[in-house]
Amino acid sequence: MLLKRVPWANFPSVWGFPGGGADAGESPEQGAKRELYEETGLLSGELNHFFTKRKENKEIHFFTCKSYENDIDLDKVKHEHTEFRWINPNDLDHYEKVPDTEFVIRKAFGTREVL
Repeated sequence: MLLKRVPWANFPSVWGFPGGGADAGESPEQGAKRELYEETGLLSGELNHFFTKRKENKEIHFFTCKSYENDIDLDKVKHEHTEFRWINPNDLDHYEKVPDTEFVIRKAFGTREVL
């Protein structure tokens, strides 16, 4: 799933993942679960940590999730984003994305090829 960021966000009006920083005392996984819920209304099942990137003296953790509960809550989406889409990775070229989004998706699927 990708979310389109609001015009006043970092990387305005482009598509990216749900995410954000962990709160004090949260593990990266707890922060990821909370952010997913806050931005989409989805409750994640088990998360699989598959990649960590270092940027400007902080670590950015990426997770995959094979299951979730609830439906998308449009009120939560609209708080920080203008829309969401479940996308086919083969359609990534049709979206202006946050830098590295395509790299992370391909890494999650374990391929550099069209999926």
